[in-house]
Parts: sequence; structure tokens; C-alpha cells
Amino acid sequence: MSTPPDKPPLGARLAQKFESSIDVPAFIAFNVFCAGWMLFQEWFPAYAFDRYPYEMLNMVVGFFMADVAIIISISQNAAKRSADRMNLRMLELMETNLSMLKTLRDMQEREEARDAVLHAMVQGGSKRGDILDELIVEAKS
Repeated sequence: MSTPPDKPPLGARLAQKFESSIDVPAFIAFNVFCAGWMLFQEWFPAYAFDRYPYEMLNMVVGFFMADVAIIISISQNAAKRSADRMNLRMLELMETNLSMLKTLRDMQEREEARDAVLHAMVQGGSKRGDILDELIVEAKS
């Protein structure tokens, strides 16, 4: 099952949500957790399950960092794809705008040419009927 072009896959959306949730309070909470782990091991040696050098804590932190690195990588790839789609859309819009500007410039040049013809006819003393006939002929061409 494919997803619409504007909607990233589920994994990328989850990675983006997880990455955006990692902020200063989460960082502080993780540091408090690690400090609490170490303090518990030192202050309550009878209940200690991970003595210095804290191999289990090191393993937990290693797994966490590996997961975070993968999730951030997925999120960055999704952001890059989204930026690429946006850039492509912007190029399409710019091409459309350029085409419209060329059309407007051509229309303006035709109007200026008609104005010049009308001005010359009025200055030359042409009558209203002659001017209208000339405009009708020019419009048909």
C-alpha cells in the first residue's frame, strides 16, 4: 500500500514525532535517570545490581543512543525528501509564473502597438468609422 506523495511513510512520521519530542526537559530527565542510577548503586550497596564502572548503565545508554541516532537519521531523510518535493513544486510554480509573465508582456506589446496605430489614425484625421474598421481588421488577424 503506497502513501500519497505529500504524506511521508508511517516510520518517517513516527521518527519525526520522536525527534521533535527530544528537547531540553527530556535531556535533563535522562541525565537525572543516569545520576539516580549511579547514586543508588553507591548509596545502597546491599541492593546494588550494577557496581562501578556501571556496565549495565553503559549498555542501556548505548542502546538508547543507537536508537536515537537511527531515528534522527530517518527523520532527516524524511525532511530532505519533503524539502526536495517542496523545491520541485516551487520550480513548477516559478515556470508557471514565468509563462504568465511572458503572456502578459506579449499582450502589453500588442496593446501598445494598437494604441500607437489609434494615435496615428487620430492624429492623421481619420474618422471614427475608419478607425473602427481598422481595429476590426486587426483583431481578426
